[in-house]
Amino acid sequence: MTRFSAFISYSREDGALVDKLRSALNTRELSYWLDTAEIKGGDVWEAVIRRALTQSDTLLVIVTKNIIDSFVETEIRLAQDLRKPIIPLAFDDTIDGDAEIVRLLRRSHFIDFRRKPEIAFEDTASAVSRAYLAPVVSTYNVKGGVGKTTVTMNLGAYYFKRSEKRVLLIDFDPQTNLSTALVLPKIDRSKRGLFGIRSRQTRVDILPTLQETKRSALGVLEEAMRIADQSDADFDIGKYVYTLDGGSPGPVLDIVAGHSLIRRLATEASQSQAGKAIRGFARFVGQCRREYDCIFIDMNPSISVLSKCALAAATHILSPVKPDMYSMQGLNLLEEISGETDVEARGCEQLIVINDPREDKNQIVRSRIAQSAFADRLLAPELVYSRHFLAKPDRTVNPSLTFLAAYGNWGESPNSARRSLRNVAEEVANKIGLHI
Repeated sequence: MTRFSAFISYSREDGALVDKLRSALNTRELSYWLDTAEIKGGDVWEAVIRRALTQSDTLLVIVTKNIIDSFVETEIRLAQDLRKPIIPLAFDDTIDGDAEIVRLLRRSHFIDFRRKPEIAFEDTASAVSRAYLAPVVSTYNVKGGVGKTTVTMNLGAYYFKRSEKRVLLIDFDPQTNLSTALVLPKIDRSKRGLFGIRSRQTRVDILPTLQETKRSALGVLEEAMRIADQSDADFDIGKYVYTLDGGSPGPVLDIVAGHSLIRRLATEASQSQAGKAIRGFARFVGQCRREYDCIFIDMNPSISVLSKCALAAATHILSPVKPDMYSMQGLNLLEEISGETDVEARGCEQLIVINDPREDKNQIVRSRIAQSAFADRLLAPELVYSRHFLAKPDRTVNPSLTFLAAYGNWGESPNSARRSLRNVAEEVANKIGLHI
């Protein structure tokens, strides 16, 4: 399943209107999701709908008398829960009625087809073409030590620094490596003494403060479970993100810091709490998709409620692999997980990048992947080994993000690390639909 510009919600009785709408979207070369083409026998209906809505930038609702008490109402409520932009298309006077679902639709600006439908179809295509939600990439492999955190922070930094995008990183690993690397301490210098000869440096650690105040993934998950069943409740995104670089309204590199206590969700949450966490976190990400150009979720290699939360909200999975004998095992296990009908990753497009190919000079691992079921997911460029891709920066003096490969002066002849990062970033952007 790839990304779609629109999800078309309609009643079966309105098939003729759907055909006209499809024609208008096809004219503009806009992709759309339609249940008659995409749902297969044996699929869990609601799970497929949630996945399709996650992959779509907007929901188009064909509004006629036929939608009352139909499955369209469920699709609308699921879209609202994911904070998906909704565009009602009014073909009769139902839009003026008092039905609860109609009142809900009237919160959004509707396009009126009752007069001059030709113009309305053009307006619909224009509205869909303007709609854009940030792609959400979960960096995940069911194997540790493959460089998920390194890949996450370097791609995020590249899109911010080199492509001037608004980027959000979410640290969803209880080990909090991403946050430890990027949430740098502040150094305050003050001069004292006669003529200011003596000076003093004070180090202020930011990460513990973020964690203590729950300006972190833990705070997001607790709020997610609290408001999951409150359909009108939204997140105050600013309470949970910390700006690493840049700022509003221009390019920004933000992070939702990690917290070790999110591990409790994986081990102590009841089935009801887990369901609320998954739905609530998807709502949080749905809101963030309107504020940012791209979102990365750094995951740990476990299989738990945490991974379900992240994968349910993702549009893509990016799987780094190291060229060793265990890489294919991790990919195979991930494939099994994604194939289960009750797992939220099913249908989520996967990308595979080889990280640090030094020990595979004969490209044996690449050859094996190319001959496997994962062949069409493998990116052509690779991330080479470099000190720029080390997870721990030097924090001795003036800590900053300049240890990241995306920072600094690239010049006309960038080194191999920067060249490989650029190549990977460009191909990933092309795959996820990010314009750079």
